[in-house]
Amino acid sequence: SPIIVNLRKMPEDLNMKIAECMAELPLKQKPDVCSGIPNAAIPYAEDYSKVTGIPYVTIFEKDDKPGSPRILPAADAPRGEGKTILIIDDVITKGASKFRAFKVAEDLGYKVLGLIVLIDRGEGGKKMIEDAGYEFYAPLNLQDLLDYYLSKKMIPQDLYNETLKYLEQSKNI
Repeated sequence: SPIIVNLRKMPEDLNMKIAECMAELPLKQKPDVCSGIPNAAIPYAEDYSKVTGIPYVTIFEKDDKPGSPRILPAADAPRGEGKTILIIDDVITKGASKFRAFKVAEDLGYKVLGLIVLIDRGEGGKKMIEDAGYEFYAPLNLQDLLDYYLSKKMIPQDLYNETLKYLEQSKNI
């Protein structure tokens, strides 16, 4: 991708702003708990919990061994016992990796209501999540961010064009 979105290791005050932005989105159903996908989304999810009053639970850990990173149940993850959960992450591209987190949550006994991310890259992830019957929420999308950056002359026209072309082609892969 010509544009990489890296939301890791943000200042604490910015994490709270991200959580507040996410919390402004109206949910179809208020979950019993929320959790963040490691590692980038943990700070947003914890702050989202503070802003919304929805309790945060740690149910995931990440296996970063060589190969593809995997989402695993945390060693001391509480059982869901039918509680509803909202999963939080930073960015969505295609969406396949989010289903690993959904499976872990469901295997722990949670009913996954859906996913909230800060940025939807517009590469098919939203559709994949919704087609599987989960709710999807994202306050920002990459297209709008690109339009804004271009209007403010923060990115050149050629990078804007290249990124839009990439995003369009990416939907068909």
